[in-house]
Amino acid sequence: MTKKTINPYQAIFQSAVEGVIATDKKGKIILANPAAEKLFGYRRNELTGISIESLVPVKARVKHAEHRKEYIQKPVSRKMGIGMDLVGLRKTGDHFPVEISLSNSIIDEQPAVIAFIIDITQRKNIEAELSSEKETIKTYLDIAGAIFMVLDTQGNIKLINQKGCKLLGDSEKNILGKNWFNTFSPPERKDKIRQIFQRIITDENQKRSFEDYVLNKKGEQKAVAWDFVIIRDKEGNPASMLCSGVDVTERKRAEIALKQSEEKLIVYAAELEKRVGDRTKQLAEAIKSLETANIELQEEISIREKAELEAKKAFEKEKELNELKSRFVSLASHEFRTPLSTIMSSVSLIAKYNTPENADKKTKHINRIKNNVNSLIGLLNDFLNMEMMEDDRLKTNCKWFDMDEFMHELHDEMQAITKSKQKIKLANEEPVGKVYLDIQMLKNISFNLISNAIKYSAIDGLIEVAYNKNGVNVEIIVKDYGIGIPGSEQSHLFKRFFRAKNAAGIQGTGLGLYIVRKYVEQMKGSVKFTSEYQIGSTFQIQLPLKYDESTTD
Repeated sequence: MTKKTINPYQAIFQSAVEGVIATDKKGKIILANPAAEKLFGYRRNELTGISIESLVPVKARVKHAEHRKEYIQKPVSRKMGIGMDLVGLRKTGDHFPVEISLSNSIIDEQPAVIAFIIDITQRKNIEAELSSEKETIKTYLDIAGAIFMVLDTQGNIKLINQKGCKLLGDSEKNILGKNWFNTFSPPERKDKIRQIFQRIITDENQKRSFEDYVLNKKGEQKAVAWDFVIIRDKEGNPASMLCSGVDVTERKRAEIALKQSEEKLIVYAAELEKRVGDRTKQLAEAIKSLETANIELQEEISIREKAELEAKKAFEKEKELNELKSRFVSLASHEFRTPLSTIMSSVSLIAKYNTPENADKKTKHINRIKNNVNSLIGLLNDFLNMEMMEDDRLKTNCKWFDMDEFMHELHDEMQAITKSKQKIKLANEEPVGKVYLDIQMLKNISFNLISNAIKYSAIDGLIEVAYNKNGVNVEIIVKDYGIGIPGSEQSHLFKRFFRAKNAAGIQGTGLGLYIVRKYVEQMKGSVKFTSEYQIGSTFQIQLPLKYDESTTD
C-alpha cells in the first residue's frame, strides 16, 4: 500500500490562519484558502470565480479597481492602503476592518496578485478603548485643581493639563515638546533645577517635593509647590516623570507680607520701649525738680498731680498698645498658620489621589484649599479694615444700586461656602428697589453676619436671612440656630478681639462684629441682637434707604 504524496505548499495554503486570496490580472478570484472563506462568510470554493471587488464595500469599489490596475502595472510586495483604514465586506453585508499585504506571483503561467488578509476588529476595539480611556484621563486632568504634566528624562514636556497651560499662559499645542528648563525656568535657576531633576530621576532616596518659581509667557514668575512620581519602563528604568503642582504665589506673597508685618511690629515694640524709657526718665526728673524746688507749694502740688496724671495715662496707653501688639501677633500667627497648614496638607493628599476612583477625595481637598484661602483673605480684610477704623480713615463711597439683586447675589455667594448640608433661606415680603449706600460696606456687614451664622451652626443647620423696607430704612435680619452667646458675655460682643468662651474651638479673629458696628455707625444705621445659649442668635441691621452725606461728621 502506497502513501499519497502531500504537496507542502498546498498544506501551508490550506492551514494558514490568515486569509489568502489569489486573483488574476482582471481581479477574478482564482484561489482562496479556508481561512479567507470563513473570514468573508462564504462556503467552500464559493469565492472562486467572483470579482475581488465583491469583497469591498460598494462605495469603495471604483477606487479599489483603479488601485488594483495600478498595482498590476508595477507589482511589488507591500502593505495595502498605508495610512488608511481598510474595510472588508462579508457575504452577509457586514463591514469589518482588515489589514492586507500584497504580493505578486505566477499561477498556471499567468501573473497573479496574492492578498494576505487579517481581521483586525479586536485590535480596533482595543485601540478605541485605549483612546477613550486616554481622553477620559485627559478630561480628569484638565478639570483638576492642580497642575499636572509629564516630562521625559531630558525634561521635554510630553503632557500638560489645562491648569498648567493657564499657569504658563500659553496653549497646549505651543507648550508640548518644549524643554521645561530652557523655556519655563528662570534663567538664574535653570541649571540648579535641572540638577535637582536629574537627582530625582536617578536617586530613589532624593526628596521628591519642593517649591520653586516658574517663568510664564508674559515673563512673570509664579511660585509652585511640586510633587514628583517616577514612571518606569518594563525593565524598571526611569522613562518619564509625572509632576503635580499647586500655584502658591499668593501664599508666598502672604508669607512675605506677614514677615514684613512682624518685622514692623518688632521695630514698633523697640520704639515703644524707648519712648517708655524716655518718658520714665522725664517723669523722674520732673518729680525730682518738684521735690527740690520747694517754691510755691500749691503750684508744685498742682504741677506734680498733673505730671503724675499724664504719666499714668501714658503708662496705661503704652500698656494697652503692648497688649494689643501681643494679642495681634499671637492671633495673626495662629489664624494664618492653621489655614496654611490645612492647605499644605490638602495639596500633599491631592498629589496622591491621581486615580479616577479618588476623584471625590481630590474634590474634597480642593474645596478645603478654597475655603482656607477665603479664610486668609477674610483675615487680611479684617486687619486692614480695623487699621483704617483706628486711624479714622474710614470713608463712605455711596452709590445707587438694586437692593434685591444685591441680596440674591449675596445669597448665592454665601450658599457656596456653607458646610455640607447647611442651607441659607432668603426671605422678602416685597421688592426694596434702589438704595443709596456704600455697597462694599454693606457687603462686608452682610458677609460677617452670615459667615458667623455658618461657622457657629451645625453642618445641617438652617440660616434665615430676611430683608425688607421699614419706613425710610432698609432692614436686614440674619438668624441662626447655632451655639448662641452666653448671657454673661453679650455686653462685650462688639469689642475688638472679643470672642465668647464657647467659640474658642472655632476659627475667628474677634474683629467681625466690631467691624460690623463701625460700618453700620458710619452709614448712620443701628445694629441690635438677641441670643440664647445653645438656641441661636438673631442680628437686626437698620440702614437708611438713602444715606444723607450732608450729615457726615
